[in-house]
Amino acid sequence: MQVLILLSFLGFFTIFQFIDVPQGDVVIAFFASLVIVNLCEPKTSIIGLKNKTLKYCGKISYSIYLLHKFPLYLVLFIAGKYLAHAGLLWQNVFIFTATIVLVIALGTLSYYGYERYFLKLKNRFQKITRIKAPKTIVNN
Repeated sequence: MQVLILLSFLGFFTIFQFIDVPQGDVVIAFFASLVIVNLCEPKTSIIGLKNKTLKYCGKISYSIYLLHKFPLYLVLFIAGKYLAHAGLLWQNVFIFTATIVLVIALGTLSYYGYERYFLKLKNRFQKITRIKAPKTIVNN
């Protein structure tokens, strides 16, 4: 069943790229929600989130969030200036591939060069105390 859901989602998404389907966003959202529900049952899930690549992207995700626009603007500038004669497909392939590679590279540099130091520094100043709750007396 899960394979059928995934294949139908991918099939509709592919068709949606070439044909303008009315209310297509609703259908894509529906299939995406089915994929998310599929992830809620890890024993029978066909898509797993426990792999090294996703864990690594989770580690550098804040750097990716902060810095993603700079590689994107650079790649868009390069594509507009040097790939204007190429077809739309090749422009998109270049834009998506180069942006993902540059964003992950910049996120890695930012995480290991800057963010990790402050995460370690935070642990030095973090004070964990346990406050005992006062005993309450119940009058009957």
